[in-house]
Amino acid sequence: MDYVIGALAGLAAGCLIGYLKNIFVWKSYVSKGDGASEHEQAQVYSRAMISYLVNIVALVVAFVIRDYLPFSWITFIVALATGIALMNIITAAGRK
Repeated sequence: MDYVIGALAGLAAGCLIGYLKNIFVWKSYVSKGDGASEHEQAQVYSRAMISYLVNIVALVVAFVIRDYLPFSWITFIVALATGIALMNIITAAGRK
């Protein structure tokens, strides 16, 4: 049962982090439309780096607090990464 609770908690946290990341990092860029200028390309690169940094920080924080979690931390981290990736796919599909 610890594995199920850890997986559900990780999935919920990952979906929340992924959703908030996509709102704060990508929404303003996507709403402007596509562009090919060098400035807009630089914005894409910097936003992608911020997105990767948010993913890494979320996983590192989950790893650091592993001793305080009352459930399986391994399933929590795997489900956290799955939730973040799932929200990236869902929000990208919603933009099309």
